[in-house]
Amino acid sequence: YKFFFSFMIVLLMPMITVGLVFIVSHNVVREQILVSSANTLHQFFNRADSVLEEAKDDCVSIALNKDGQLYSKFMLDNFEKGTYYSWKIKQLLLGHLNEKYYDVFVYYFDKDYVISAPNGANKLEDYYKFYYEKEGQVFPDEFKEVIYSSEKRPVLSSMNGRQKDSYLCITMRQRISGSEDYDSVVVIVLRPD
Repeated sequence: YKFFFSFMIVLLMPMITVGLVFIVSHNVVREQILVSSANTLHQFFNRADSVLEEAKDDCVSIALNKDGQLYSKFMLDNFEKGTYYSWKIKQLLLGHLNEKYYDVFVYYFDKDYVISAPNGANKLEDYYKFYYEKEGQVFPDEFKEVIYSSEKRPVLSSMNGRQKDSYLCITMRQRISGSEDYDSVVVIVLRPD
């Protein structure tokens, strides 16, 4: 019995030690995973916030740019010969285009005309068909809802929100020269990824 009892004590000591080490390490690993996950989530939201902040700043910069307002006025006043000013507006928009943006464009209500940084200028309906309508993804109502924004400050909205590759947009309406004839909307469309 003494031999058996001694043998059991010698056998139980490592098992108890291993059990305690397992419990302690399990708790430590669990805490580290939670801390790591919280940090990753925090970094993700900081990144998303910085991208949205940058897009908001770009939207305001485009809308309040004096040269852009002047080019827009000249283009709208003489629309048939406004190609040069349309090109100047496109160059202004290209200055704000980066890898985070899918599209940067200005829509002019009076002429139903879109000038885009990466794409060609066109009537609104044609622009939507050429650059946004894809096979199995049709969202003209959401597109028009974004375009006809009445907010005079940057607003976050979504197009094609039911799909996994929906577009987040920053929009801002601007009025040039105090007349509704010169109203336009600046739209920055973020890449879905």
